[in-house]
Amino acid sequence: MERLSSYGRRHPLGIARLRFAIGIWLLILTAILCWERRWWGLALIAPAALHFYLAYRLTHRLRGW
Repeated sequence: MERLSSYGRRHPLGIARLRFAIGIWLLILTAILCWERRWWGLALIAPAALHFYLAYRLTHRLRGW
């Protein structure tokens, strides 16, 4: 179970939205870097997936699933 800060406990939906936005930003940044043939940008896919997964878990925990 992930540990939330006091802000995260008060605003869990905001934290989930922020994690989702960070995941999207990382995927956009990956696409830009790969377009410029900087293949190290592929390493950003794992952190993006982690942010999507944590946002998914947080929203499902809020719904009681």
